[in-house]
Amino acid sequence: MMKWQKVQQVSADPYGHWALTAGRDSLVTYRDTPELSRRPFMIVFDRDDFEEKKLAEVLSIQRFESAFDGPEAFGGHIDLDKRPDPDKIVFPAPLVPEAATSQPRPPVWQKPALFVPEDFKVIGVIDDAIDVAHDAFVGDSGTRVDFAWIQEGAARKGGKKAAPFGFELLKEDIDKARRLSAETTDPLVALGLAGPEFDHYNILKRTTHGTSIADLATGGRPGALRDFHRLVAVQLPAGANWDNSGATLGFFVAWGINFILERAKLISKVLYEGTEDPDRRVPVLINLSIGPSNGSRDGESYIERLIEAQLRRYRTVKGKSKKEFSAVLVMASGNGFLRRRHARKKAKKKKTEALGLEWRLGPGDRTSSYLEIYVPKKAKDVKITIEPPNVKSRSWRPHDLSDEASPQIKVLAERGGTHDAIAQVSYDRPVSASKNRILVIVGPTDTSALEKKRTAAACGVWKVRVSAKIKKGERIEAWVQREEMPFGYPERGGTAFIDDEKYKVFDERGDWIQDDKDGSVVRRFGSLSGAVSGASTIAVGANHDHDGQASLYSAAAARKGKDGVQAAAVGDSSRSLRGILTASTRSGTNSVPFSGTSVAVPQVVRQLSDTLTSKKGKNVGQKAVRKLARDGEGLRKKRKNWSTGGSQGKIDKRRAGDGRVEVSADQKDRVIRGREL
Repeated sequence: MMKWQKVQQVSADPYGHWALTAGRDSLVTYRDTPELSRRPFMIVFDRDDFEEKKLAEVLSIQRFESAFDGPEAFGGHIDLDKRPDPDKIVFPAPLVPEAATSQPRPPVWQKPALFVPEDFKVIGVIDDAIDVAHDAFVGDSGTRVDFAWIQEGAARKGGKKAAPFGFELLKEDIDKARRLSAETTDPLVALGLAGPEFDHYNILKRTTHGTSIADLATGGRPGALRDFHRLVAVQLPAGANWDNSGATLGFFVAWGINFILERAKLISKVLYEGTEDPDRRVPVLINLSIGPSNGSRDGESYIERLIEAQLRRYRTVKGKSKKEFSAVLVMASGNGFLRRRHARKKAKKKKTEALGLEWRLGPGDRTSSYLEIYVPKKAKDVKITIEPPNVKSRSWRPHDLSDEASPQIKVLAERGGTHDAIAQVSYDRPVSASKNRILVIVGPTDTSALEKKRTAAACGVWKVRVSAKIKKGERIEAWVQREEMPFGYPERGGTAFIDDEKYKVFDERGDWIQDDKDGSVVRRFGSLSGAVSGASTIAVGANHDHDGQASLYSAAAARKGKDGVQAAAVGDSSRSLRGILTASTRSGTNSVPFSGTSVAVPQVVRQLSDTLTSKKGKNVGQKAVRKLARDGEGLRKKRKNWSTGGSQGKIDKRRAGDGRVEVSADQKDRVIRGREL
């Protein structure tokens, strides 16, 4: 008989608790070969690590060395009889034990013989399966990829590598592999980027997400004048992408940003040391087309604050005079506009308000499903009611929270068998957050592939209702986290969504409805990805080239302005001609169509890279993007809709910010299809 039971947490974060207990079997086990499987290894933080004064140092290389000192601290299967400190924030790290670097050595960078300091830029790309040996990244002096961090690969002994885990490739490694492998083997094989440990996304296939994004951001044809646009690549662990909770992915993204900025500092030091301005720093643009889907979308999550602290530390140099340099993060707004993954209820007066949800879980889902519900920080009398399919509903009134309160957690399991729970509900206040969170996690509805026999969760409608006493104008908001895998990964189940009979999918003509006028609690506006609301993060949506309208999938902010979308770029040629052409991994042609806000981001990065300069030492970010968007709008007013001959219409600012960025001149043959260039 299934029953809701209290448990003693093993992490001060409920995601970590689930990953280290009932969810451990399904989180990152995706291989039939046990020796190649990833398991959740522990990453441990203290709560006070996320205090404002400490944020900039949390992800330092030195901290990595102490955090991952020895196999006991970094690897090894978690022994549940030796529980970590429940007051610490513990997250899983889906890496092989061999990824730990025991004695990293400092990296080096060689200054080119000919260079113009003002023209140097660092383009950082954080993604998966990036073909760093691709011809698109080759300049006059060899590859423009100066550093590449393969986060999940087995660490390599010796050499001048300084990645805290995984392994790092330098420019000399890539050039050597390209030179020696021309006739004998593929350079990717020589570099250790293709093999059984990477078979979940075969980089030797026709294309990969990471290669396409990097090429759109900074790729160039032979002879193109982009030699001073240097690329620093970070390849995320596959396990972090497979973990659809987003909890682990956020940390690996933050570490990747830290790595890019540290390498940019090294480049800056070599370039400008001994000059009249030795403190100058190279402008940095970071392309992030993959991001976590969890979070409160208000810029207050600790991942957003961690990222912002890293960017701020790079931008500001304190010397004789304080200087501001450019470090810009550009992210995809998300593809969930029509996915029915967001709901909210606004209090019209001070009273007990309730948000009732019908959360529909599909059959055959091999992943855990996650639903986050946020209530105001000072909410009182919170009541949580959950009714699984064919199970009697149960209500729970957690006690009110203090700033340092540990999460209150209950699990649904057979009596006395909490390690094999099929669901978990918790109430907590995430570190640094301005809201309280109810997190509902349901295990896989298909457990047939697990090594250990487990009871599957019921598919169908899970009814979840949260009520709380809140003030007039305050909201109860919910987000279902995505479960679809990145391009190239095998799917493990469909995305859960929120059902509501008031939600209308199509209008009377059979077209998709793109507004929230039906009175449903399920909302299209407010569907942004999880970590795009940082103070200086640039969120980019997608639009069609032919009519300028927002792509159907392109996510939207709940309201204009702060925490929203800053600009849009072409994600599709038209509604029927999906995607834009990107580089093939196996040839120099632009022959692979990719769609999504993912491909809009690198177009903005490419345009920004042509406007940034280190000469004036001025920070350029959201203002520059807004100008690009306004300039793009000016050009669109003069352009005709190539399918109807009509003018290009307006676009909702909640989906496009200040406007649609014009396609870069050297990218028009990829983006513009079906009309004359």
